[in-house]
Amino acid sequence: AYATSHLPGARLVGGPEISVAGTSAGGGALSLQLPDAATLETKLEALGISDDSRVIVYAAAANFVSFATRVMATLDAAGL
Repeated sequence: AYATSHLPGARLVGGPEISVAGTSAGGGALSLQLPDAATLETKLEALGISDDSRVIVYAAAANFVSFATRVMATLDAAGL
């Protein structure tokens, strides 16, 4: 569906593009952790996002709304 119905110039962003895996204090695995600032900058640059970018985040389907919110929170943490 993405290939035929995305906004022109849009990028499909998944968890690995904006997060890192981590470990909880108890040693359990955690996913979708916010990377340190330098790693996040590198990940965003790989998506073509810089301080001068205009970014529009939208959910392509109802079940992606929470991930769109995660993308917004990550962009906010990056100062964008």
